[in-house]
Parts: sequence; C-alpha cells; structure tokens
Amino acid sequence: MKNKVLNSVMSFMITIIFSSVSSQVIIHSEQNYRGTRQAISAGDGTRLPFNVRSITIPSGYLVIMANEDGCTGLCQYWRNMDGSAGWLGARGCTITVKRIDASDASLRISIKTGGDDLRSGSYAIFHWRINGVGNRSNRMVGAGGSLASNSSRDFTISIPGVRIDQILDMALSHSGLPEHRGNIFEHYDNWDVNELQVSYISRSYPDGLVVYRGNGAPMVRFTGENKRYPINVTGRACN
Repeated sequence: MKNKVLNSVMSFMITIIFSSVSSQVIIHSEQNYRGTRQAISAGDGTRLPFNVRSITIPSGYLVIMANEDGCTGLCQYWRNMDGSAGWLGARGCTITVKRIDASDASLRISIKTGGDDLRSGSYAIFHWRINGVGNRSNRMVGAGGSLASNSSRDFTISIPGVRIDQILDMALSHSGLPEHRGNIFEHYDNWDVNELQVSYISRSYPDGLVVYRGNGAPMVRFTGENKRYPINVTGRACN
C-alpha cells in the first residue's frame, strides 16, 4: 500500500516538473544547443545574460528578442534554431516568451504577377501541411478569375486554431489546361510570379509574421512542365 501511495506521489511530481520544463524556452551561448544554457519562462522583461546562438522552443510558444548590439534587429522565433545564422539574441537585450494565439488565425498570401498573366479559367492553388492534421489546399483563383500582368493581389485563408509552428510546409501550384477555359484548342496558359509573400495573421499579430518571402524576374514561371512551386517554411521573422 505504501509503495502504491509513493508511486502515485512520484508520478504526480514528475508530471508537474515535466509540465513546467516543457513550457520553458532554453537559450544557449553556443551553436547546436551547447555552451551555457538558461531556462526562460513565459512573460516579459527578462534580460539576456549572454549572446544567444541557439534556442529550444516548446510547441505553442513564441520568442521575441533583438539579435544586434544596441537591441536592434528585433526577431520573433517559433521553432528550434541551431544558430547557423549567427546571433539569435544579443546580451543585455530583453527576451519575451509568450503563447501563440491561434483562435482566429489565417494565412495571407500576397502575389505579384509578372509579364505573363494568369488567364480567366486557369487555376492557382495554395497548399499547406499541418502537423497532426495533414495536407490542406485552397483554390485561390479559378472558375472565371484571373490575375493580370504586373498586378498584385492578396488572398486570405482562414485557419482558426492552427498555430504558426504547426505549419510544416507549403506550395503554390498552377493548372493552365485549355479545358479549364472551355477551349481545348488553346495553348497551355503559362504564368509568371515575380513576388510571393506568406504571412501568419491572428489577433495577437495583426500585422502578420512572415513565414515566407521570395522574389525574382520571374521568381517562378509556371508551365505545363513546371506546375508546382515548393515553399520552404521559416522558423523566424525579423524586422
């Protein structure tokens, strides 16, 4: 009986300890999670005791800190970072840890078309994969829509309850088959995309956290042989 009680107490204590540790961010003075380390709990106002070169972030949390001397270069992190890009946080600057609010989350996809337009009837489709949920897609343009040459347009996809750290990868695809436009004798509709930006929007981050930004002339040319553009999802956004 005593052993059962003791085991129950130990199990309860371990649960409490694990819960506390799992909600803390761990900062490291060296790359690849080495060197001096310190646990940071959720809240505002903690000063960094050293230059941070790698960081471990539990699921569901966002870290905000400056990565340059003088506390400039403010960055927001939502995934573990091994520090290959250099300093993540500068000594003496404030670090803030907070929960990610996903109650009214959405993705904003901003597209600038290049010299070759997306004709009416062709499709532009955005794809994303959510950890623990699976693949999702949304047809942004099609069934009579179009994107004119050298024009810009924003699209919003509602994803309530999905945190930014749950989004694993994304892609933009295109279908310009003639039958989409009701004329099988037309050529395949090619499409140039010069700029693409994907932002995560929620009540806590109304201006958005940029998860991807790309540009080129064109950044990607969609053709009958090139129909899908993979998007590498970042783990931080810096201003």
